[in-house]
Amino acid sequence: MAYTGNITEYLRGAYDKIEELSKLKADWDGEGALPISQSVLNNIKSVLLISKNSDWKDWMIGPDANATIGLQSKTNRAMMSLGAKEFSYYVRKNGERIAASHVDFTPELFLETMHKIM
Repeated sequence: MAYTGNITEYLRGAYDKIEELSKLKADWDGEGALPISQSVLNNIKSVLLISKNSDWKDWMIGPDANATIGLQSKTNRAMMSLGAKEFSYYVRKNGERIAASHVDFTPELFLETMHKIM
């Protein structure tokens, strides 16, 4: 996804990482991992399209072995997992566990959740 709009460092890094993930083949980890599915790639791209640069400042993006994408916070222990139709998240914030599984995916809700758990 060669995005050519006016973006800066963090958003550019997110687009570049998604491009890298889109090229992973089956068994990319040497242990039978699946490539990232096209529907998951489309989902994360739809989030990027509505994001601001600052939304990605504290997130690392990586592949998960089950054809999904994982996000991990650089500043706390927040984690998110994005699938084809759903996402999940987890963080312990001020001693409180904030988590959910099988949340129906929309780009807006995913981005809102990224903000909520930071």
